[in-house]
Amino acid sequence: MANVTIIGSGFDPLIDRVSAFKGSSTFGHFYGSGQEALGLTMSGINVDVQDQSVQEPWTGIGAAVFEETIPYSDTGTVSYSGFFIGLAEDMAGPDINKRLFANQDPNDFTMTVNRDDGTVSGFLSGTDAHHPGNEINALQIGGSDKTSSAFITDKDMIAVLTGANAITTPTGTAGLKEYGNFMISAREEMLSAHTSWGYWELAYKEPGTERDYHLHIPGAMWMTGERTPESVVAGLISTNFSGTYTGGARGIGIDDKGTVEELVNGKTNLSIDFAPQSTMPVSGTLTFDQVTLNVMGTASGAVTDQGFNATIDGSVEGRVNGAFYGPSAEGIGGNFNADMGDMKYHGIFAGDR
Repeated sequence: MANVTIIGSGFDPLIDRVSAFKGSSTFGHFYGSGQEALGLTMSGINVDVQDQSVQEPWTGIGAAVFEETIPYSDTGTVSYSGFFIGLAEDMAGPDINKRLFANQDPNDFTMTVNRDDGTVSGFLSGTDAHHPGNEINALQIGGSDKTSSAFITDKDMIAVLTGANAITTPTGTAGLKEYGNFMISAREEMLSAHTSWGYWELAYKEPGTERDYHLHIPGAMWMTGERTPESVVAGLISTNFSGTYTGGARGIGIDDKGTVEELVNGKTNLSIDFAPQSTMPVSGTLTFDQVTLNVMGTASGAVTDQGFNATIDGSVEGRVNGAFYGPSAEGIGGNFNADMGDMKYHGIFAGDR
């Protein structure tokens, strides 16, 4: 095994430091008659995310044996698209000056997955839900270079994030810091059979304010998949099709003091009525242990061949954005934002019919 890139992040409470790390393998070898064991030696640097001139070298060793073989026969190049949320915090004052980036159109988060080469490439754009003048524009995801992304299965992928002018405010544009920018699929249970999800991180200095921002777990999540062809969804609309979708959801809650809480035990239960004449084309709930969000889509055009949208009952400002996944709209996925007064809720969801 050669040319291994190691990336990640962490927090050291002893020195109150958020860090990113980057490294590579100095030795890698498989063991056993069936390559069932792996040994690695590694070296790299730990970087202070806020002040990236502060760096410390590290070395390490690792060993593993596989527990199971995952059959995966899909080949070729496919296009994925989806939704995300991204909570970025001012590192000098995490409870104030937050930025919450999200997209409403799945075409603003697209990936090309080359299953044969094992690479991921694409772009991501979104707007701050609370301060629309702040944007992420054409953030680059991975690339065809195998040092910037890796794809094993739909549930196992990682990519480096780059962008020379990706951060936009009313006063200017800026790029990302050198370290701490990546996205990775989640190790937890998938939200549906037709989508994938995971986390992402960014480190940047905001133009204008010059504040150091960090977008990170648990407030930065994405979901994506292979969209249902628009012609197929149009056919479901023409035949007045309806279906109920159930699955998982992930999210965060932010109270009026700026404290962030991860929502747990998320469940999706949405009914989609594709009929153009429907008076309630989208209805159901996004439920967590901490809160139940009642979803309603009553407006004309809430369901189209490109996806669906809805509002959240009782919210000062609430929106659900979604799209259809699978060959025949067997799955859905999307994101949500809900301002409920004292609490704001943001997250992703998915489900199967």
